[in-house]
Amino acid sequence: MVPRQIFENSTSSSVPQNSSAGLPVLLWIHGGGFGSNSKEEVGNPAGLIKAALEADGEGVVYVAINYRLGAFGFLAGPTFEASGGTPNNGLYDQRLAFDWVQKYIHLFGGDPNRVTLFGESAGGSSIVFHITAYGGTAGPSPFQQGLAMSPWFVSDIPTEQQENAFNQFLALANVNTLEELKQTPLGSLNTANSLAVGFGAYNTPGHYGAFTYAPVVDGVYAPDAPGRLLLEGRFDKSIKVMNGHNAAEGVLFTLPTANTSDAFTSLVELWLPSANASTVSYITTTLYPSIFDGSLPYTDDLGRSILFVAEYAITCATNFLDRAFDNQTYGYQFSVPPAFHANDNKYTFYNGPGTNDTYGTYNVTVALAHQQQIVTFAQTGIPEGIPIYGNGTILDLNNTGLPFQTIPDPNANNRCLFFQQGDFLNSTTGTLNTSLSVYPSSDPSGATNGTILGSGATVPANKISATSGGVARGRVRSLQRIVRPVVAWLAVGVGYLW
Repeated sequence: MVPRQIFENSTSSSVPQNSSAGLPVLLWIHGGGFGSNSKEEVGNPAGLIKAALEADGEGVVYVAINYRLGAFGFLAGPTFEASGGTPNNGLYDQRLAFDWVQKYIHLFGGDPNRVTLFGESAGGSSIVFHITAYGGTAGPSPFQQGLAMSPWFVSDIPTEQQENAFNQFLALANVNTLEELKQTPLGSLNTANSLAVGFGAYNTPGHYGAFTYAPVVDGVYAPDAPGRLLLEGRFDKSIKVMNGHNAAEGVLFTLPTANTSDAFTSLVELWLPSANASTVSYITTTLYPSIFDGSLPYTDDLGRSILFVAEYAITCATNFLDRAFDNQTYGYQFSVPPAFHANDNKYTFYNGPGTNDTYGTYNVTVALAHQQQIVTFAQTGIPEGIPIYGNGTILDLNNTGLPFQTIPDPNANNRCLFFQQGDFLNSTTGTLNTSLSVYPSSDPSGATNGTILGSGATVPANKISATSGGVARGRVRSLQRIVRPVVAWLAVGVGYLW
């Protein structure tokens, strides 16, 4: 979407390609667990455009993209790759869209040198994968800034789980090989994909996380888990980063029956299917001990379960980014009740007073302030009202009104550092490394926040090596540009096969 004046001024063929005179670009990557939704799921971006115009009088160019989802975008595994399949096609679709924007956004009044990716959940996770793409060895990224919102971040999918998901999809499609899958009618593939995406962790034991598909370590675009790439400095360090999360991220992904000590242990085993017994014990007794006296961020087993899911799957990833970029980042916590996962989306795309939220009326003050933070980050690289992360400070967006207060980052803890190492994944043997810490706290659980000193960690020598495989093919079938008299919608259309 483009402001009228900018669009009218930019339709002339005399506008030079890669002109630096255009507007900043906000490029939205939608969420949906890498299995559902589309670029339309959040609604109309008119509120963001209005906020941008109010901020600097010019505005921004808004772009939203689609990408292959579910089995179409994220089938993986040894047999899949040996049969000629390419893992992470959904990420390659996104990357192709970024490249397209670099080449053509000047025709819509946008500046290819001022592109900010922003996305929530799977969209936020995708941004982390793009920041760490190719381990930072492929030169400048086709974007300059990234706003990762509640990045869904299950670190490293075991190859056994990838193989199981591939075999399950073959069975659902009633075929035996990838080649047969390619010959299957689209309707049958869509049916099989819908069934596969619906088989989450709670329906089919052994599936990783709460979703069937996600990006994987492929040895190429994702040479290792993004958390470890960030820890090791293998990413594009030129990117400016902002991130955020909701205060109650884990609630929607935790069954209310996870309310006993045994249920908590089972939950950890479910989310970490390849972790050995000593790792599970360390997580359940040291990182998340059954201490309910108020000294930890939970007071019962259900709260303990919710915190584990929130930190492991989502919120710790924001701290991974902060430390990787030497704390020269910007962060916020969305605390407007109920502050569940994705509740902030309706505030990001707020379009006027009186609009009803699923949980009641919007807090207009929060909505307008949040939109200003997003658009000013796109325009200047500095979000309005959010201080630099520095020694672990983020802004708390809540119902108290302006000015919002800063709080210590709740993810600045040793639990998150442990998850970032990821040495317990894809392995059922070996020594558990619990020694790394950049937090001056004597409590291994990280109950108290310490001052964060940049990345600062020594990477153990016995780290899991990146697996090889996959070729960067990303077979995207077509691109479309749809131009309308007042606004321009940019859409990326992709194919279905592998």
